[in-house]
Amino acid sequence: MAKSRHPKANSQQSQTSSLGFEPSPAIRALVRLWLTDQEAKDIYQQFQKSFIRNCQVLWSGMHRAQAQGWADKRKLQTLTTALGPLLDPSSPDCPHHPKSPSGWIRYIHGASVIFAWYISQGDTVTVLSQPPPQRFHPSGKTYYQTVEEPIIQGRMGNKPVKKIIVVHPSVGGKAEDFKYEMWPQDEVYVWTKAFGTRKIVIHWRPVQGEKSTKSPKSQR
Repeated sequence: MAKSRHPKANSQQSQTSSLGFEPSPAIRALVRLWLTDQEAKDIYQQFQKSFIRNCQVLWSGMHRAQAQGWADKRKLQTLTTALGPLLDPSSPDCPHHPKSPSGWIRYIHGASVIFAWYISQGDTVTVLSQPPPQRFHPSGKTYYQTVEEPIIQGRMGNKPVKKIIVVHPSVGGKAEDFKYEMWPQDEVYVWTKAFGTRKIVIHWRPVQGEKSTKSPKSQR
């Protein structure tokens, strides 16, 4: 029998065979860009233990601490929550110490791919973003826009979630828990009816060499 030309792909398949579903070739290729076989295996195994169906949060255009705080108060899981001991420097399972800053960024990117793929096996996911009219980075090139969203929408040869819910916690007050459907139906009118169109200045971070732009507050 001929050997596979892609041993890493076979390795990922063996890691997920017990789940009853497999990542698509496109998703496996993304994982291989950023993670070693062992790193991917550890993340798959951790998510099998930690994942709570339909309780995940993705975020874009805001500070990580704000997104994490919002999720923690509502007992929802960010990537940080789901990775658990893999992000705890005191844990022997954490790969942080041997890695350079760029290596650590690659690890998080790879983990995000697997996180989004696990999310896509469920029904819903909550996304945190800036409020209308400019909910996401105008370049369309953030990690959420180019990697995570295509996965949860099933555009990488995988199953999509049934619904993406969006919340705009940076507005504060009642808006912190005001949810509406963003995909497959974009019901932004529900938000504007309740809160109107906010005139705020968003200092979007530079993306892929672009200069910082302002739009009529935010990171990632």
